[in-house]
Amino acid sequence: MLAHSTDAATSTIDGPPIILVALASTIIGILIGSLITRRRQGNDDASTVTVRECNWHRADSWKSLEGQHDSPDAYAVLPIDDVLIPRSQPCCIDAANTTDASKRVLAGALELFCHQWDIDQTVSTTQDVHPGNNMQLQHRRPPQDGKVVKYLKPEDMLARLFFEDAPMPNSSTSNGMTDSLSLRRRRVRSSNADHTTTTDYDDGPDDMSKADVFVNLLSQIQQYSVNTSHPNFFNQLFGAMDPVALASELLALGLNTSAYTYETAPVLTMIEHEVMHRLGRLVFEGKDEEEDDEDEDDGGEIDSDVKLPKYDGQMVPGGSLSNLTALHIARHHWLVTNGYDAPIHTRQESLSKDSEVISPNAPEVDSNFEEKKDDCQGIAAASARLSFPSTLDEDDGADSVPPKLVAFVSTEAHYSFRKAMAVTGIGASNLIAVPTLSNGQMDVSALDEAIRDAKNRGLSPFFVAVTSGSTVRGSFDDIAAIVDVCRGQKGVEYPGNGSAIHRNNIWVHVDGAWGGSAIFSRRPGVRGLLAGVDRADSFTFNPHKMLGAPNQTTALVTRHCGLLKASNSTGARYLFDPRKNGADYDLGDSTYTCGRRPDAMKLWALWKYHGRQGLGKRVDDKVTSLATLSGLIQKHESFMLACEPWPFNINFFYLPPRIKRELQARGIPTNQSRCHILPNDISKDIAKVSVELKLRLHEAGEMIIPFQPLNDQKADCFRLVLAGDKTLNQDEFR
Repeated sequence: MLAHSTDAATSTIDGPPIILVALASTIIGILIGSLITRRRQGNDDASTVTVRECNWHRADSWKSLEGQHDSPDAYAVLPIDDVLIPRSQPCCIDAANTTDASKRVLAGALELFCHQWDIDQTVSTTQDVHPGNNMQLQHRRPPQDGKVVKYLKPEDMLARLFFEDAPMPNSSTSNGMTDSLSLRRRRVRSSNADHTTTTDYDDGPDDMSKADVFVNLLSQIQQYSVNTSHPNFFNQLFGAMDPVALASELLALGLNTSAYTYETAPVLTMIEHEVMHRLGRLVFEGKDEEEDDEDEDDGGEIDSDVKLPKYDGQMVPGGSLSNLTALHIARHHWLVTNGYDAPIHTRQESLSKDSEVISPNAPEVDSNFEEKKDDCQGIAAASARLSFPSTLDEDDGADSVPPKLVAFVSTEAHYSFRKAMAVTGIGASNLIAVPTLSNGQMDVSALDEAIRDAKNRGLSPFFVAVTSGSTVRGSFDDIAAIVDVCRGQKGVEYPGNGSAIHRNNIWVHVDGAWGGSAIFSRRPGVRGLLAGVDRADSFTFNPHKMLGAPNQTTALVTRHCGLLKASNSTGARYLFDPRKNGADYDLGDSTYTCGRRPDAMKLWALWKYHGRQGLGKRVDDKVTSLATLSGLIQKHESFMLACEPWPFNINFFYLPPRIKRELQARGIPTNQSRCHILPNDISKDIAKVSVELKLRLHEAGEMIIPFQPLNDQKADCFRLVLAGDKTLNQDEFR
């Protein structure tokens, strides 16, 4: 967190924002390196750079500079041939003097970024700038003038920022680009005695003016956007970003790679493997980075036979796609386990290294022949790798038409499951909503009854979604009880070889997109919200919500090793080829997408920097703050809890005096944690108050807080959560 003294010019920090300062300096250094490299290639006229307060040295390595400075660690190595910059003498681009317009835009954007984060790009030249040392900060007023948002109505936004009759910029050679966010460009008209012509502006010589106009447009976008890191932004389940995770995101953006193959993203793919391995151990074994011991040898790091980690996992762009992926692999698991053809046909030609094991009757593939297929005929899916039994046998054959599959969620579950059922072709109508208890938990006895009823109607239950932190109420389903019900539904057969085949097994997926971060807590009452997750089949959570990673950061992990690849692999040899370096660590063939952002970098940064203890403390501090707030609401005459609070969500009503008096006249208490269902007439009044108050707060830019529906209340209520790197202090309570 930033800490400012009374003299803003001498403010200092000793926490995570140092990383942002250093990273911004690094990016600027990269720009300098790029410009210098271009000059070496003979492009002196194309780019120049003004370097202030820098001493430049040329050498083949830092070793040749020993003796000139105290230690080799005093140098920061830029990604150019032989330039080293002493860290004690930082460099920066003089954006006003560079003749590279695109770099000028980037430098301007970096200034806007630093402005948003109250970071002064100027670093003291009198001190060594190692992490932990002080850096100079300059306190600036946030771009939104201290508000959550500088609100504009849509029609005002269009008139102010997207106007079509934009005047020309001052320069007549600015390429037709106007100072409006509209993509419309100006044209030039030229007339003579014979005719008048209209021509598009071509790129002119005044690129610097164009760059300045564009940076101003970026500034306007920033100025009128919502400051989601503002203390009064409560609208979504994300918010104040963690500076360390943001720093890793900036670095990943600069690398501009795709985390699908080792050869393209060697470090980032290994980081994702590491994160998934550690997350799998934390979820399914309850162990973290502080508990590594000889147990690693018990199937721990890597299974040398199949070269896969003990648990399977991947980073997914958002909780909805994570739930879709869980549903997809659950269906594959059910079909293969129960002897039906999988959606990706596992008996077709395999293009993986061990194709002779997976498909012994497949045609031989020339290992030196690079084949690119137009469709999905070549499949690298590997049922033989899976940790569950398969009855897909060429001799025995397999049923070609599976029965009608059905899935189960609670009425508090996320809407993404209905979409996932439609996308996978199972059908949204085959998603059965199970009622909840009064506290929002799935009614486990109702689930058991619904599963039995589905079977009696000839349907095949295959998937149950457990909600761990519902969007509005914040409720947690009883994972252990649900697993007991689902495991009790399977039948066991012995096909003659003595090995048991568990048919009709129901997949249990824990949707912890919001509340799953409780996995890091060491407080029994908080960690206990996820009791039984070690017995589930899959688990997902969004670090961009409760932990403060940048959007979007979502992790999915399953206990079934190899299942993600078996469910998704198409063996596209032009990209996933076993002859390539590091092919055993490729990630992309196990996912639905092709290009992949290196999102694991953000979760790795949070975990590496803060550790489980630090992340757990962040979670626990939110629970403490919200418990205090809940108590204050119960004591305050103008507020009333709308439902029994869960650890991460507080839902409440604002009560104007007239509504307060009416509730008292009807004998309805307003100071209890167990809340009454409000009468219809009062519910209508409160709903109007909630909507009007939210709109006023939003338009004033003072606060953005949502009004939400509750299943058992007819009036919309306010929901307060502490997303991201945020808690409440005593002043904010008042």
